[in-house]
Amino acid sequence: MTEVSVICDNYNYSDYILDAVESVLSQSFTDFELIVVDDGSTDNSREIISSLSDSRIVKVFKENGGQTSAFNAGFEVGRGKIIAFLDSDDYWYPNKLERIVESHKSGKIVQHLLAVNEKKTYRRVRTDVDWSNVLVNFGYMYQHSPTSGLSFAREVLDPFFPLVDVEEMRGYSDGCILMLAMTTEKVLCLDEVLGFYRVHNKNLSANRTNSGAALLAVATRQRHYTNKQLHKLGLSKIPYDNGQYISHLLSFIDFDNKPVAIYGTGNSGDRVAEALIQSGNEVWGFANSNGMDAVSPAKLFERRPEFDKIVIASSAQNEISDILQGLGFDNRIVVRLAI
Repeated sequence: MTEVSVICDNYNYSDYILDAVESVLSQSFTDFELIVVDDGSTDNSREIISSLSDSRIVKVFKENGGQTSAFNAGFEVGRGKIIAFLDSDDYWYPNKLERIVESHKSGKIVQHLLAVNEKKTYRRVRTDVDWSNVLVNFGYMYQHSPTSGLSFAREVLDPFFPLVDVEEMRGYSDGCILMLAMTTEKVLCLDEVLGFYRVHNKNLSANRTNSGAALLAVATRQRHYTNKQLHKLGLSKIPYDNGQYISHLLSFIDFDNKPVAIYGTGNSGDRVAEALIQSGNEVWGFANSNGMDAVSPAKLFERRPEFDKIVIASSAQNEISDILQGLGFDNRIVVRLAI
């Protein structure tokens, strides 16, 4: 039995597909099959895929149906003990498969970090939190790595595939698959960058669905679709996140009834603010690194006497802590939340 099945989904990414394929073929770990699923591309992707001659490549051509249907098609033909997903506009570093195969000895769901256009790390998360427990009990979904940073033991995904009603979730399927798996197993989060996440003018991040109200709408759709899959199997649904988790985290902190500053805007900042207000605390205001719609870090330091603590409302806990410490904020003032 093959150790790893790599499912690479493609739709009109002829400019990038060869980079993705070559990054798999060049892996230091060699016991894999690469399943390239073309989801009805209208550019020259099919010609490029058809020309690939490596015997480890399995080619699947189908009519356009979206990412979920492409994952179904790839999973159907895959025979690996580990299923690793790769979007065709991303690529992996040469040691990616070697690292996740080793990591799967300790966990059945593995996530690693990705570099965004080689400039920064995408969605660094806390590795010391049981995110599966948080999801199942509080309904809170952490900021996980996207498709190209996720892999699963096949036995974890077997009960859920094929996913049904694929037209309802043509994109953002990675989050749905991850939530399904997390109802039965914990996530092992590697604090390592093992691949390249490409942001360009054609992908979903460029269409402003990676933050704000658009991100919240996507998350709601993902939760609804995930619960539909669970319902078909007679399994318990994941609760909807109504702020219980953040309220739970804040309940362990004594704010002394003094104003609280929030570092971070968008959905996370709003949710922290709402939880603080509901618990009877005063929200002083918001700060973030670019100063837009909030004060800048330097201005925050100047106004230090006006608030008692700073709550970091972002998954970038380390980076923001470094900024605040660099300005002279004491660690006793800075509150780090596992979000």
